[in-house]
Amino acid sequence: MKRLILIFLSIQLFICNVARADYKALISIDMTDGRVLYQENARDENYPASLTKIMTLYLVFDALDKGRLTLNQNLIVSKSASEKPQTKLGLKPGEKISVETAIKALIIRSANDVATVLSENLTGDEGDFGSLMTRVASEIGLSKTNFKNASGLTSMDQVSTARDLALLSLAIYKHFPQYYKYFNERSFTYNGQTYYTHNQILNVYPGANGMKTGYTAKSGYNLVATAKRGDDMVMSVVLGSTSSAERLKTSVKLLDYSFDLMDGKKPGNFTNYQTKTTSNGNITHDDSESGTEQPKSSIKTTTKPIEQKNWGSGSMGVQFGAFSSKNAATEQQTRVKNLFGINTSVEQYSGLWRVRANKLSETSANEIIRKCISHNVQCFMFH
Repeated sequence: MKRLILIFLSIQLFICNVARADYKALISIDMTDGRVLYQENARDENYPASLTKIMTLYLVFDALDKGRLTLNQNLIVSKSASEKPQTKLGLKPGEKISVETAIKALIIRSANDVATVLSENLTGDEGDFGSLMTRVASEIGLSKTNFKNASGLTSMDQVSTARDLALLSLAIYKHFPQYYKYFNERSFTYNGQTYYTHNQILNVYPGANGMKTGYTAKSGYNLVATAKRGDDMVMSVVLGSTSSAERLKTSVKLLDYSFDLMDGKKPGNFTNYQTKTTSNGNITHDDSESGTEQPKSSIKTTTKPIEQKNWGSGSMGVQFGAFSSKNAATEQQTRVKNLFGINTSVEQYSGLWRVRANKLSETSANEIIRKCISHNVQCFMFH
């Protein structure tokens, strides 16, 4: 069991009297101790768009950490996943994609079909996964966040705040440092095609090392960005920019402003701050995802990696794949019986036939997962 991580957010408020048109909300934090360096409208609810995928990745990394998934494990694509709108990889029903490739596709391509594949392989249903996302978000300290799907495709009930998204991103960095490297990758190749990152901050900002872009018509252009200078590491969150260029420009400015604060400088009012770093570059449209100082206050926020018990209550189950025909599912049922001596049922769901072992204890389910991994059998635990 990992130790509980307590993050203390010392909040320094800067209030702008004039509403700005090029973004809706901002926040920046010191990633070492969670201290808030700057914020505007950071507690206002906004649509997260594909920043939602940061929560999806949190649950994927937790599953890897707990042994429910392995990086080289192949996941089978369902019909519902294949039908998700752009941006996507264009996966076909029955196609397989490895967990590691899926992680890269989520971060670099922001692939909506891959988000659904991961959600279905972790809980069996994307709706259930959305409920899990919301529950875990609350457990790690997000106070005004609600998730409905794994991708960030627009839902009126799917909302978050700049503060919550900063805390979520910090939780990934603190809880799963071994996987944070994926947020710094610029490209990946799948089926012979190379995809390049939408996150232009990685290409234009010195020391940038993550994280994730997001865009829908309702959300505007969003970006969580992290950068390191010497021993200092800063995260910025920009929500609701009017264009990808403005999103990048504001993120660069906020990072520079925050590093100046950490260096003990007095950069003055953020509105009038002149950044020294250029944001000019090959800025691409991210159509993929369809002040006066106040007295300091502090918030004590509890964040922790989720434990097995947090995935719900009641009996557990293990799924051994979803198939386009009942015959294929029956063959898998026989294989599972021969390998593990486990009785399973074949259930029809969303055009596919699922092979499932139900009403298992948590101990039995974990043991089955370990056996699946050793025999290279695709399976996942559900509740």
